[in-house]
Amino acid sequence: MSSNTTIATDRTIWENVRGSAISTQHMPMEKQVSSLNTLWLIQCLRSYHPDVDIHRLIEDTLSKGPFFIKNIKTDDIEPVAVSHLDSNDYWFSNIFMMAFYCTIEEHCSDPGIAYKCGATFFKTQSSLKTAVGVPLIGPYRMINKIVSENDKYNRTKTAIIRSLTKGRAIIRLIHKQDIIMKSFAINWHLGLFESYARLAGVTNIKARATCIESGPQRYGDSGRAIYDFEITFRDPGFLSRIWNRTLYALPAVRELIDGAEQIQARHNEEILNRDNIIVERTAALVKANKMMRFEITERKETEKALLQSQGKLQRYVTAIDDIGLGLCVINSDYHLRIMNNTMIGWFGDYHGGTCHS
Repeated sequence: MSSNTTIATDRTIWENVRGSAISTQHMPMEKQVSSLNTLWLIQCLRSYHPDVDIHRLIEDTLSKGPFFIKNIKTDDIEPVAVSHLDSNDYWFSNIFMMAFYCTIEEHCSDPGIAYKCGATFFKTQSSLKTAVGVPLIGPYRMINKIVSENDKYNRTKTAIIRSLTKGRAIIRLIHKQDIIMKSFAINWHLGLFESYARLAGVTNIKARATCIESGPQRYGDSGRAIYDFEITFRDPGFLSRIWNRTLYALPAVRELIDGAEQIQARHNEEILNRDNIIVERTAALVKANKMMRFEITERKETEKALLQSQGKLQRYVTAIDDIGLGLCVINSDYHLRIMNNTMIGWFGDYHGGTCHS
C-alpha cells in the first residue's frame, strides 16, 4: 500500500480559515461529512488510545474555528460538542473535519491512527447491519454499491469506477471546489476501502492511493483534489464467502480472524508509514533542489552584474589614463586592486600588493 500524494500543510490550511469562519459566526456549518465518520473515529481513539482526552481534543479543534451546528433536538445553534461527534445524526463541514484531523494528529502520536480507524470501519453498527448480506452480492457489486451510495457518508466528492477487473478495482474520488484533502483523510480512505472489501468476504486485500491533482492548498484557491484508489484482492468464490461469514459468527473463530487481521493491519501500517516517509523526503528533496536552482540563478546574476561593474570600472580607468592622471583602486584590506598605466609608470606595478608598501 502506498500514497503518492501532495497534501496541504496545516499552516496553509488554517491561514485563512479563521477569517472565513468569523464571517459565518453563529451560523451552522455546511452539511458535508456524516457524523458516522466522527463517531467511529472517537470510538477508535477510546479503544486504541484511551489516554487521549476527547473533550480537550474538541476544545482544541474549536480553537481553529469557530464551528457551530444546529441541535436536532432543540433547534439551538451551538458550538460543536462531543455529543454531536458521538452521534449518527449530524453533518459537519470539510473545514471542521480538516481541523478535527489536524487536532487528532496533535494529540495522538500514532501515525497509523487514520488508516487503523478506516480499516476497522466494517465493525461499526451501521456496517454490521448488512454484514451477512454483503458476501451474497460479492465484491464487484459491492464496489458498484459503494460508488452509487457515495453521498451516504460524504457530500464533498463524486466517486467513479475507473477500472473493475478480476481481483482489481480503481475508484476515483473527484472532490468539489474549495475542498482540501489532508494525508489523514487519504489514509482514512485507504483503510475504509480495505474495510469494505473485507466486509465483502474477499482476502489478500491491498490498497494504494495516487494523487492525480492535489487540489487547493488554501480555502478559496481554485482547483479540485482528485485521487485514485486501487484495491487488489482475491475472491474465494460465493460458497467460501458465505462459509467464512458463517464461521465468523463463532466467537473462537472470530477471535482468530481478528487476530490475523490485526497482524495484517500492523503490516499495512508499516508499509503506509514507510511510504509516507518516502513522500515527505521526496518533497524535502524537491524543495532543496528548487532552493539550489534559485541560489545558482542568483549567483549567476550576481556574477553577471559584477562583470558588468568591472567593465564599467575598466572603462573609467582607461579614460583617466588617456588624460595622463594616475589612478589606483584599493580594497578595504589595503591591497591594490587596480592600477592604470600612468600610476604604474610612476611607481611600478604593485597589483596585489599593499598600498603602504
